[in-house]
Amino acid sequence: MAHELKELPLIAPRKTETHKGTYGRISIIGGSFGMAGAVVLAGRGAVRSGAGLTDCVVPERIGDIVSVKADPCLMVKTLPSADDGTFSSEASKSVLDTVLSSTVLAAGPGIRTSSGARFLINEIISETDAPLVLDADGLNCLALEGLDILEKRRAPAILTPHPGEMSRLVNMPAAEIQEHRVDTAVSFARTYSCVVVLKGAETVVADGETCYINPTGNPGMAAGGSGDVLTGIIAGILSSTALGPFEAACAGVWVHGTAGDLGAERKGRISLVPEDICEFIPNAFMKYPSC
Repeated sequence: MAHELKELPLIAPRKTETHKGTYGRISIIGGSFGMAGAVVLAGRGAVRSGAGLTDCVVPERIGDIVSVKADPCLMVKTLPSADDGTFSSEASKSVLDTVLSSTVLAAGPGIRTSSGARFLINEIISETDAPLVLDADGLNCLALEGLDILEKRRAPAILTPHPGEMSRLVNMPAAEIQEHRVDTAVSFARTYSCVVVLKGAETVVADGETCYINPTGNPGMAAGGSGDVLTGIIAGILSSTALGPFEAACAGVWVHGTAGDLGAERKGRISLVPEDICEFIPNAFMKYPSC
């Protein structure tokens, strides 16, 4: 039985004598032709959550698209792409050099599950030393490649599945997962020595010993792209604060849900879109207990 965390972790105030390098460099690896926006949303979540520098690492074919869509403070790097606009198998050969200076990695938004994407995710999981937030099709690539890859992981990993993605990871019906959300998250986290963020109403964060059940958020956030924003928020907090992976994930889901709640108050649940969540991240941090 996991211990339940009741209070949010402390986010310490920033010291005066700091600079962008103090708050880390994030590489967000993902995107494909037709899904360029996923990386941009994750990038917005990261920079709004304190990251000092944020790179969007995308297939070469969509580099110009992402550059146009991205906020001015986001930087774009490209890796070889296949004809269909996904990462090619060659991308896995150069990704380690591309993310070498990163202090936090986030992978999966919009990446699809092509053979090149699967090779790339395998390389990121097994060969990188920075903490990793793995989301979306990054999780689906993991399910296809096999969970034993996680045993090669040398640094902390935060996995952020929704029930459907969790179903593919553990080969269990999503309905059954929903009936046993806490137990499923805790068991997976304990077995694979990672942090699990099982998304949905009352998102569960677990590290195998402790769990946190998030009280914030609303049904208006049930829109494609909301999870990409969460990926960026968690990566941004992990990069820019002294919090560890479990604590950063707890803070991240609270901020994400609160930003969604504030957005819904202004724009309603029906019309809420992921960009609105990004807009209200600053207001959410202002409501965070220790900020």
